Amino acid sequence: MKNIKVIIYIVAIILGIIFLYWYGKMNQKKKEDIAEKGTETIGTVINRTIVRKPNQFETFMIKFDFEYNGKRVQSSTLFTEKWYYENAITGMKYKVKYLTDSPRKNAEIYINKPIEGEYTNIEKERERILNTYKDAKVSLKKNARPLDEIQHLLK
Repeated sequence: MKNIKVIIYIVAIILGIIFLYWYGKMNQKKKEDIAEKGTETIGTVINRTIVRKPNQFETFMIKFDFEYNGKRVQSSTLFTEKWYYENAITGMKYKVKYLTDSPRKNAEIYINKPIEGEYTNIEKERERILNTYKDAKVSLKKNARPLDEIQHLLK
C-alpha cells in the first residue's frame, strides 16, 4: 500500500512538471506570435501592481489600454523582472502589439519602447484614466509614481 502511494506521488510530480513545461512553452509561443504577427499600435499604462503570492516569486502586472476598431480594449502583461514595474509610468503611452483574433488576451506592451513625445501628456492621460475606470483614484494613489517624481522626464 505504501509503495502505491509513493508511485502515485511520483507520477503526480512528473505530470506537474510536464504541465508546467508545456504551459511555459505555450506562453513563449504566444509572445513570439505577438512579436512577429502582431498589429502595432499605441497603448497607455493604466495601472501597475506587484503580485505577491505566498511561497512564490513576485510578479509585476502592467495593465494598459489601447484602441481597437474604435473601441477601447483593456489588457495586461505579467513580468518577472522588476525593471518593467519601475519603468512603467501610469498615463504614459508605449508601443503595443496585439493579435486581431483576440486583442484583449493577445496583447503585449513594450515598456522599453515609450512614445517619446507623450511625456508631456501624462497628466492629461491620468485624468482620462480617472474618468474612464472606476477605482482608478485608488490605483493611481497606490501604484502610480507622483508627477513631481517624474518631472525630469516632462522637460
